[in-house]
Parts: sequence; C-alpha cells; structure tokens
Amino acid sequence: MTHEVLEIDAIGLKCPMPVIKLQNGLRSVEGNKHVKIICSDPGVCKDIPAWVRVNKHTIVDEQFDSNNNRFEFTVCKKS
Repeated sequence: MTHEVLEIDAIGLKCPMPVIKLQNGLRSVEGNKHVKIICSDPGVCKDIPAWVRVNKHTIVDEQFDSNNNRFEFTVCKKS
C-alpha cells in the first residue's frame, strides 16, 4: 500500500520546534497519510521518538544523512 506523505522542513530549527511542527503536521493529515520531517538539530534523535511513543503514533522510517547532518523521520498517525 502506498501512502501519501506530507513533508515538513524543520532544518535550522532547534527543539522543541521540530516536535511542534511534527505535531501540527500530524493534526493536519487524514487517513493513512504519513508525515516526514527533516531536521538538523541532533536533539530530535531523542525528542521525536519519545513524543511519537507518548502519543501512540509510529515511526515507519528513520534516517540520518551524514553528508548534510540531517535527520529524517517518517511518522504514521495513530488510527
């Protein structure tokens, strides 16, 4: 099954702003749409997984681009 993905650019933002942008993105999507957030703040490595777990969403993909020092999380909204 292919999912539509809402992509959020949070590069240059410091925590907690990436988490807030992810929260707002998940609130705006419906159905099986996923939200992908791209960040540069290393703090998201702990903050986003913790927030996702507490709010019962699911991280479906997590990547680190070492060339650009960017963190990417794709999150599925809880049903």
